[in-house]
Amino acid sequence: MKDHPEEKRGRRWLAALLLLNLLLTALERTLPVWPYRSGPVLLLTAAGLLPTAVVLWGLLRGSWPALAVFCIGAVRGVGDLVGLLQFGGVSALDRATALTLVVLLSRITVLLALFRQDDVSRYWERRRLRRRRGDLVLEAVLFLSALVLPLLLGALLQGAFSSGNL
Repeated sequence: MKDHPEEKRGRRWLAALLLLNLLLTALERTLPVWPYRSGPVLLLTAAGLLPTAVVLWGLLRGSWPALAVFCIGAVRGVGDLVGLLQFGGVSALDRATALTLVVLLSRITVLLALFRQDDVSRYWERRRLRRRRGDLVLEAVLFLSALVLPLLLGALLQGAFSSGNL
């Protein structure tokens, strides 16, 4: 099937929005551990981004389950930010809170782009209609492995630290 020009534009816009979201999420998760800058800590932080990357990849492929997980993450982000501002007050406004707000705004921007009637929503709907059952199985396997890999990596690094090898 040949892509329409608006579908190509929609794919580019959605890919750019999702990449921006991934970069902002990586920055948000790296900021608290940056002072430590050791290899294992940064490796665990990068491994912790795998589930987010798989969800964003699934969203680019038109996956409804990925959209559900993305929406749940956005709602959780709103709840975390409201809780932080409610109980922390003005003193809670620091770099990390501002970055959390920017990540939340980027997630909301992706959701608005998906549900607005423009090139991005047309691309996503056409992509969703072309999906097969194997796509869902592949995404589920990748998502579960992306959840398990950081846990295994953490256990291996904890064992290496406790034995004194690192």
